[in-house]
Amino acid sequence: MLFLARDIVRAQYKFRLAMDEYERSYSRARHDVEEVVRLSSVGEQFEDWQVVIRELVHLPFGKEIGFATARIGIDDVTRPPAMVLGKSRPTR
Repeated sequence: MLFLARDIVRAQYKFRLAMDEYERSYSRARHDVEEVVRLSSVGEQFEDWQVVIRELVHLPFGKEIGFATARIGIDDVTRPPAMVLGKSRPTR
């Protein structure tokens, strides 16, 4: 009976170690996936802002055509709602 109890305790210990390793692996994989999503989002934001800044520097008064070579204007950039730009429409 004593040997059986000892084998059960060893099996439970090995099971706990395996579960801890599984949880560590799952946590690491989840963190890595979240980091990839974050970095791709930063890349998209950088691309959006470089188009916005380039257009503002080269066309500060808002020419409607945008870039002659790229054929993309400030309105064509897809951006999240927090980055939506306002437009002024003067009455003059």
